[in-house]
Amino acid sequence: MISYLKLRLDVWPCDVVVMELNYNKKLLSYTVDIEDPMFLDTKLEGHYKGNAEDWLDDLDGLDLDAWKDIYNGPKSGDVAWKLDYQERGMKNPRHIQGKDAFPDNFGKFIALLSLLAPDAAEDLAKWQFETKIAEE
Repeated sequence: MISYLKLRLDVWPCDVVVMELNYNKKLLSYTVDIEDPMFLDTKLEGHYKGNAEDWLDDLDGLDLDAWKDIYNGPKSGDVAWKLDYQERGMKNPRHIQGKDAFPDNFGKFIALLSLLAPDAAEDLAKWQFETKIAEE
């Protein structure tokens, strides 16, 4: 079960969304930093209102362990992302990154993060739309 996760989404030339979550003693907390040069930067913090273990089970169902370490698409550089996560018992976090390419279930991953932090859902949906990632 994941105890720490950090995702950074960059869409050139504008938005950067950094989402970090921690799970400790049945409490799932999150921080979302949204950097947008057209608007003020935003920082959101909170705790998941639902059952944290159910949410983490859904995350485990996405099988992040099966994701490759690096995803590179045919274009050069409009969308970049980095994911670090650590499961209980792991000594070091795992690092995954991509540029204009994503794992097949990345849309489901973004949708799940939107459930965790509904106040950031609009920004995550905008990012998903701009990058044309489906929730398949």
